[in-house]
Amino acid sequence: MNNTDKEKYAFMRERIYTFREGNLELPILIGELMFLRDKIEEMDLDWEEKFTSEIATLSSLSTYPDYSSKPKLYQLLEDTLAKMDALLSHVNNTQSLG
Repeated sequence: MNNTDKEKYAFMRERIYTFREGNLELPILIGELMFLRDKIEEMDLDWEEKFTSEIATLSSLSTYPDYSSKPKLYQLLEDTLAKMDALLSHVNNTQSLG
């Protein structure tokens, strides 16, 4: 993995953290994650499909104006963010070993 891609993966994790801290709106997070995903040069197809699936879940949640006040939707949001973070962590660990 090249350094530019490593930076993009790291920035994705940073943006998820920023969202969790309440400093970023969900639609903006979705747009940034999609933009960064599309700019990664060396990407595993399986990873891309899994990550894109999680982005789709976020997009669905963003259609509910009060998703954060509904426990089931909020839990889905948290689960999705955790999966994305794990995917980003895994790709960095896997790529750095090779």
